[in-house]
This record gives sequence, C-alpha cells and structure tokens, in this order.
Amino acid sequence: MTPVTIRLYGDSVLRRKSREVKEMNRDIQKLINNMAKLMYQNKGLGLAAPQVGIL
Repeated sequence: MTPVTIRLYGDSVLRRKSREVKEMNRDIQKLINNMAKLMYQNKGLGLAAPQVGIL
C-alpha cells in the first residue's frame, strides 16, 4: 500500500465524495492504522479518507 500523506487546502480531491466502506478487510484495517499514525504524528484530532486522497 502506498504511504498516506495529508492533502492540503485547494487539492481537488477534498471536494469529492468518498465511497462507503461495505466490508472490513486487512487492507482497510491497514489503511486505518496508517491514517491514525499519520494523524498522531501531525498532532491531529481527526482525519477523513479524502484528506489522504482515498475515495
């Protein structure tokens, strides 16, 4: 899986709607773990999938 990075204001992906997660699997759990790690490294309080380019 590609490392996740935070998308900044002005990135067009932030205006798009993401897909619903219908089933948990290893890849989704790995993404969640990577997002949490990124959020804590940046002293964040929350992070949504579109903010890292995942739709």
